[in-house]
Order: sequence, then structure tokens, then C-alpha cells
Amino acid sequence: MLVSGLTAACAREHNDFSGPPRSEAERQTDATLYSSSPAQSGMTVCTFDRTRVLIAYYKSEKFSASMRELVAEYNKAKAAGDSAAQAACRRDGEARQALAHRQLVGQAPLANIVSDYREAIDAIAHNSNASLIIARDACTVGHPVDVTELLVQAMPPAQKTEPEDASVPLRAPS
Repeated sequence: MLVSGLTAACAREHNDFSGPPRSEAERQTDATLYSSSPAQSGMTVCTFDRTRVLIAYYKSEKFSASMRELVAEYNKAKAAGDSAAQAACRRDGEARQALAHRQLVGQAPLANIVSDYREAIDAIAHNSNASLIIARDACTVGHPVDVTELLVQAMPPAQKTEPEDASVPLRAPS
């Protein structure tokens, strides 16, 4: 089964909202998109608006394509009468939804975003001379540089398609 951006184990791990509170170190790790090691003198700490980046990611063409693949896989399983594959697709979709919710509230790492946009994040870090790109709410240093817009621009939104009957007028012309 195709699982874009998540492994089945990761999906299972992030499907549970309960559990002990996360430590500050875990929260910082969860909020980090990029970290060079070791940080060099003169390098910049960059921040981003977690909510805006998450919304851009989940509206992106890359994520939408992975969901289209999942739906196609589900439809294929349904047509073949494969209830086990249908259930697996449903679990994957539910896990993706749960992960998105956990990420939004800061309870899950942004690993799927880093995986899907590694090259763009690395380029932003390089062009910004960044030693660290971390969510704004997890940043503890003085004067960081905000790279939210650069990250959002790196995640082009999926193209919206009009339903076939969208051209049908709601009322008859007079």
C-alpha cells in the first residue's frame, strides 16, 4: 500500500492524542524544520509561523497528489471487493488527519513536511545563512529572521478544479 509522507508506523504513532505531556526538548525538536550541526559563528536563527506553514502544506499540490493516490487506491480496492485494502486506506487517511491535528497543536514533529520539501527547506536555510529554522513559538533567541513567506511559497497550492456542473446557472436567465 502506498503511504506518501508517512510510514505506517509513523501513522500509528501519531494517531493517539493521549499520552504524557511533551518535554521542552521534544517540543523544540517537533518544531524544527532545519538544524545545521554544529552551528557556525555568524549564522542566523530563522523562525516560521507553524500554522501558516501547516496550512500551506496541507493545501499543497504535493499533499493533494498523495491524497489523490490514496483515494485511487481505495477506489481500486473497493472495485475489487478487497475490504482489507479499503480498511487500510481508511486507516491511512485517518492517521494523516490525526497527524495534521497533532502538528497543529504542537504535539507532533513536522517530519512529513521536511521529507516532502527537504530541498526547498535546505535552499531557504542556505540562502538565509541559517543554522536553525524553528517554529516561532518554540524560539528562545533574540532577533530571529522570519522565513514563513519563503516556506509558504515553496509549497504551491493544488490547482482547484471546478465541478462539471459548476457552469450551470443557479437560476434561469430573465
